[in-house]
Order: sequence, then structure tokens, then C-alpha cells
Amino acid sequence: MTQKRIIYILLAVITALSLCSCGNKGSEVQDEVVGFISDQDYRYSGNGYGGFPSLETFTAITDDEGSFSADDLASRDMTLINIWATWCGPCLREMPELSEFAQLLPESIGFVTICVDGYEDTDNMESILKKAGYKGITVISGSGDIGNLVASALYVPTTVFVDSKGQIAGSLVGSPRDNLSGNYLAALNRVLEASGLQRISLPGVEEAVPNE
Repeated sequence: MTQKRIIYILLAVITALSLCSCGNKGSEVQDEVVGFISDQDYRYSGNGYGGFPSLETFTAITDDEGSFSADDLASRDMTLINIWATWCGPCLREMPELSEFAQLLPESIGFVTICVDGYEDTDNMESILKKAGYKGITVISGSGDIGNLVASALYVPTTVFVDSKGQIAGSLVGSPRDNLSGNYLAALNRVLEASGLQRISLPGVEEAVPNE
């Protein structure tokens, strides 16, 4: 094993302690999280919901041993960060449609997932993502602001909208059973408008009105 690989693994172990803090809540909140089975349980909120911290200073490691940083956020007008877990039923249910939605997004909009137990259950996580057809970035370990973000997510799935400066522009908690892509698009357009950016449309997606 190369020295670089050893250092990399040690970094992943250390930073995973921060990133997986939400995963550690799994046994406590799983029953309530799995209760998110209808759009009545799906909530949209503007900036500040749940006290999510900004993402200004952080390090993150992805499932392909790459990295994700504030520079990646800066290259997009808005980035959707979906926080999920392999043990979360609604997370697994929404992943295929969420993957399709992510592939429709223009270059100006980023999409990233954070799997809170991905570092300790990588094979299962990768199997889930492959089956769902997800081709984007998945973070499995991190520290700094990104660790604080995950620790602030009381439920999974939770999706936050992050602007190019790392500020939280809005959030979605839970998973809509009907018209997931339409609900995500509606929420995205709301945060784009609130940030003074142009709304977008996606082929084949009918925009819905997200629940408050």
C-alpha cells in the first residue's frame, strides 16, 4: 500500500467521525424518518430552516476517492445537496427519480449526494446508486462546515440548496411521493428567484408547488 493511500485512508477515518454524526442518529430517528411516505410529510423552507450552517470551509472525500470543495460550489449558480442513508426507506424510494432529475439539470446547477453511512457501508451504497442510475458525486466523508451541515440534518432525506458562496438558500425535508421532480424543480426555482437568478425549466418535468 502506498504512503499516499495510507494517508488518504487515515484522513477518511478521521473525517468520517464528523460526517457520520447524522448516521449515528439512525437508530433513534429511523422510525420517524421512514414515516416520510407522502407529500403531506414533505416540507420546503427558505433560507435558515433548521439552522443549517453555510459551507465556506470544509474538506470532503467522494466515493471514487476524489474530493469535493467550496471551489465546486463556486463554479455553479446553485448546488443541490441530498443527504441520505442506506437504511432510510424514503431515501431509497426517491433515488431513481432523483437521479433522473439530476441528469436533467443544466451546467449552472450542481447536484451532490452525501451518504451518512457511506464510508462504513460503501458496497451497499454503491449498489444502491448503481441500481438507481445515479452518475454524479457522492460524498462519504468530510470535516468542517460539511460535517456541521450533516449534523444539523435531523431527518433523512434532507436536501439543501447552496449558492455559489456556500450560503444555504433553501431546504427540503422528506420525500414527496408524487411528482418528485416537479416538486424539486419548484423549490429550485424559488431559491433561484430569491437569489436574483433566472428560473429554469426541464424537459418533461411539470413544476409543482412545494408544501410549506
